[in-house]
Amino acid sequence: MSALGVELNIGGQTIPIESFDVKGSGAGNTGHMVAGTGMARLAAAGIDLVQLSSAAPTSLPVDVYVDVDGVRSHIFSGEYLSAKFSYTRTLVSIHARDWSGPLVDQRRVLVSILGGNTGPLAPSEVATGGVNTQNQKLSQIVTSIANQFGLTPDLRLAQGGDVDVGTIFGDSANTILTTTPQSLWAILTRLARDSGNIVYTTPGKSLVFGAPGAGLPTLPFTYMVNPIPAGSFGAMSLDVSHNPRRNQTFQVIVLSYDPTSSTLTKGLAYVIGSNFSTNDNAKVNAGLWTGPQAQAILSATTSNSGAAGTQKNNQVPIYTFHVDGLTQAQAQQRAQSIALDISKRELVVDIKSNFIAAVQPSSPASLDGQISQDFIAHQYFVTEYTHKYVLNPKSEKGELDTHLRLLDRQPVGAGESISTASGAG
Repeated sequence: MSALGVELNIGGQTIPIESFDVKGSGAGNTGHMVAGTGMARLAAAGIDLVQLSSAAPTSLPVDVYVDVDGVRSHIFSGEYLSAKFSYTRTLVSIHARDWSGPLVDQRRVLVSILGGNTGPLAPSEVATGGVNTQNQKLSQIVTSIANQFGLTPDLRLAQGGDVDVGTIFGDSANTILTTTPQSLWAILTRLARDSGNIVYTTPGKSLVFGAPGAGLPTLPFTYMVNPIPAGSFGAMSLDVSHNPRRNQTFQVIVLSYDPTSSTLTKGLAYVIGSNFSTNDNAKVNAGLWTGPQAQAILSATTSNSGAAGTQKNNQVPIYTFHVDGLTQAQAQQRAQSIALDISKRELVVDIKSNFIAAVQPSSPASLDGQISQDFIAHQYFVTEYTHKYVLNPKSEKGELDTHLRLLDRQPVGAGESISTASGAG
């Protein structure tokens, strides 16, 4: 990294720093920044963090910028939380969290949140029409919460994924979704988890809610390849954990009761860990199959007959969930969401690379180079990352790299029947 510059800005003041860790996550965690500096550096710059925070009328904004070879990147934005002053070591540690933080603090009963801001505003809250949860779609709830806290909603929902929000909390006919106060961030992360999506905030104060990887370019990583291919990122270290116990092939069944039609409902998802032949010698590709395709696979593997080496349904683990108040379509959606969550943890990859400005939670990623083809063949998503910066006090030059954790995920079947499913994946 030939030319590197970093800037920590707190409330409009540039803070001299010696190190920082910027953490982002797509697993429902709030992003954080921890920066280290010396008391002498702050004094020389005339910075008084206590007075700076005391004078702030509301949340004190914190931003981190990185300049690499003349290209400037905004890698963190959030609010100042605390500073630890170590007089023994003459060091100061500064802690901030991203703009999902104010949503963590706000615990509300999810019926009609504030109903139009009739009382004093919470920190970082803006005057809006409130959040109406009666007969609302998923997108409407997310948009209302984002607007209420000055965030720009960035919805990346898959086709057919804008479900009725009442179904996420278990009762499609009940507009009182929960009588127990919950944090708005916990509500958003539960909405995301139960609908097969993720949620996070960006330095530009957007609230992203949608399918993992949607709208993001794939980050290609190579290991032990010299020279590093153009457009790829070299992995300085690479560790892969393999967890096959429940992730090869399994079923998810969601059982429910639809009060609107007085009928029992059932959702089915079938995850195939590797290609196999059914009892009637039809080939099924690895992937996640739902609806009629999953039922066809189930039917074809129920019998104990068939050629040697064929998949038997009685050998496949079954995960059963009982959820109240779901229609047939909603039960199917829930089964798919649960199956996706289970299937993306067979492989866990930890990588250290040079600084990657473009990384975001859930960024798609690929592996190549001198590693097992079993690992190269999988699809990966960034589940968390950390930008690490350290200043050499003698040379006054800094080093910056990015540490990432990737989870794999089975591809979703494209809707082929059992007899032609070999083309999916």
